[in-house]
Amino acid sequence: MAGGALDVGRGVVGPSESSLVFLTCVTPLCLELCGDSAALGGMRYVMRQKFWSWGDDYLIRDASENEVYRVDGKVFSWGDKLSFRDPSGHELAFIRQKLLSWGPTYDIEKDGRVVAEVRKHLFTLFRGRFTVDVPGPDDLEASGDLLDREYTFRRHGRVVAEVSKRWFSWTDTYGVDIADGEDDVVILASAVIIDLVCHDHQGQQQ
Repeated sequence: MAGGALDVGRGVVGPSESSLVFLTCVTPLCLELCGDSAALGGMRYVMRQKFWSWGDDYLIRDASENEVYRVDGKVFSWGDKLSFRDPSGHELAFIRQKLLSWGPTYDIEKDGRVVAEVRKHLFTLFRGRFTVDVPGPDDLEASGDLLDREYTFRRHGRVVAEVSKRWFSWTDTYGVDIADGEDDVVILASAVIIDLVCHDHQGQQQ
């Protein structure tokens, strides 16, 4: 890309993993267009649920289209179970649905230890809300238009991550911008959980 131009990713509309359409921010104009998400100054990820696969599988790339993570859903399991892996197959986290809970609740585990509990608030007006409960006082709140994948993660009122599909044409592809210093795996895994609850199971769990 020459001259600091606005680079819009070129994708082929279809079910292949290469069908990504995304925008990479590199100029002041793009910072203005993207607003708070570009201002976070951290990593931008492109998340896509994989069609034509068994289980709930996701592919996660960086803004240069390099695969950085993949999420493999367990087939025929009692409740949702997903393995969050790096490209070499090493498991970085495990997502496990808590079945005996009041409302949709999931644990995110690392090395067999629960590092976050993600739960949906059942009684909210107009817009949905999730809490990402982590050890200590630094819980995250995810709120916004969850069904349209336009929402933010906030800690003590400050935006630390933003989810948006406004730059994407493929149905189940969306971007996640995460500020520096955050646990990217926990936030991305939380975004997967929100996607599961609000889309795959919306008829069952809302």
